[in-house]
Order: sequence, then C-alpha cells, then structure tokens
Amino acid sequence: MFESFRQIIWDFDGVILDSNPWRTLGFRETLKDYPEESVQQLIDFHESNGGLSRYAKFNYFFKDILKNELDNDKLNVLLEKFRLIMLKNLIDENLIINDSIQAIKLLKDKDLFIISGSDQSELNYICERLNLSKYFKKILGSPLTKKENIKNLIQEGLIDPSLSCLIGDSHNDFEAATEFGIQFYGYNNEKLKGLGNYIESFKDLLNSDGLG
Repeated sequence: MFESFRQIIWDFDGVILDSNPWRTLGFRETLKDYPEESVQQLIDFHESNGGLSRYAKFNYFFKDILKNELDNDKLNVLLEKFRLIMLKNLIDENLIINDSIQAIKLLKDKDLFIISGSDQSELNYICERLNLSKYFKKILGSPLTKKENIKNLIQEGLIDPSLSCLIGDSHNDFEAATEFGIQFYGYNNEKLKGLGNYIESFKDLLNSDGLG
C-alpha cells in the first residue's frame, strides 16, 4: 500500500499518541468553574470533532453553548490552563501507540508530516520530549486549521496530493484530505470504516508491503 506514496501525513492525537482521554480531561478541568451541563455539551462536541483545535472548541463553548462573547484575554487564560494540563500529562512514553511508531520507523524513506488540531508549539515540544521529532519533516498544528496547513504544504511544494496519503482518526481528517484530493486512511476509530479505506493494523499492512 505505502509504496505508491511519497508523502504521508499523520494525525497526532489517537494516531501516534493515545492522548484523547487527556484532551477530554483538559477541557473538564479548564472549564470546571462553568455549569456542568454546559461543559458536557462541549465535551460531546469535542469528542465528535476530534480534529478541531482547542481555539475553535473554546469559541464554540462560549458563543454557541453559553451565548456569550469570548474576548482574547479570557481565551488566553483558558488556553494557558489547558496547555499546562497537557504538558503535565502527555509527556509520557507509555502513551505512544506502538503500532504507529513501528510503521513510522519503517517508512523513514518517505517524507512524513504531522498535521494536528493540537497547538503547534505544544505539539513540537511534546514530540521533542518523546524523541519523535526526528522522524518528521514538519510538525504542524493550530491555530491554523488542518486544511490551511495542508494548503500551505502544497503551495510550498512539499506535498503532491496525488502521491500523498493522510492517516487520521476523525471525520475532520477525512474532510481535510478529500478537499485536496489526498487519499485518506482511517485508523483507531471504527466509526470511520464506512468512509472506505481503514487500517486495522500497520503491522499487517507493512508485512504485505514487505516492510514488516
């Protein structure tokens, strides 16, 4: 399968790092002073929109759930609280998804990228601390959206959509890939099986490619 691609784009949360439960906890802790019912609505939105950034989710919480304005000062306070919770809990080698990392190591002859909804500076710091940065040509995240980051890579000549694939665990990943004609592969989320290509295990795929 992978032999036909020159570039492979990876989502991060839920694909490389088993971090989604901590992301959920981060929203609960950051918003613990707000009504529980409203926070649960945000959690439901968060879990249904895995690829969206925390910027978009905090804005959704205030504007769509609380029906309040969110100024930059308040947003920055929330972002900092969330960031500190993530840094405290995600720099943990036990959270690395071994199936994915073994594939990444075997695909070192490809141009590999991370494009995530997570904060870019935080993402790069976590990858550096977990010794993952060396495998990737670029590690990109929010505040730019996944679509914006993919568009920039195409414009820079780093990605050829016809020779690329994107591996993700959310419908947002699927939408980002298909908008640019990039082959999408779902992973680690059985709800994505109905979208077509789905990876049950990288080990089996790599063995079939003669890389395992």
